[in-house]
Amino acid sequence: MMKKTKRILALTLTAWSLLSLTACSGPKASETATTEKQAAGESTTAEKTEAAKGEGKREKLVISTYLADAAQVAVREKYIDGPLQEAFPDVDIEIKMYNDRQSLQVEVAGGGGPDILDLDGPTDVAEFA
Repeated sequence: MMKKTKRILALTLTAWSLLSLTACSGPKASETATTEKQAAGESTTAEKTEAAKGEGKREKLVISTYLADAAQVAVREKYIDGPLQEAFPDVDIEIKMYNDRQSLQVEVAGGGGPDILDLDGPTDVAEFA
């Protein structure tokens, strides 16, 4: 049980680290160009598209994890899902559980897969890069 708790806490720390890095990054070149156009009174194609879609669009973040039993899911929901939703209310966070490592590898190799991967350690990163 202690090993599983450590794994869940490690996942939480990893998720928080990645999310904080994303939130703290500076503006992208496209955002800078958009800001300059806004200052000049011009509207961009992206702004027109966003206006057409409406304001209700939420960003989606998918986090992978391996299949867990009901007790592990309850702990994850209490200590990871809940705090993440509170910290990022405008982001639709999905925790996707995988039965095995191979199904995760296939998704990532196909160009899809989750935004944040739950891996066993730094040596596994090369497989998914």
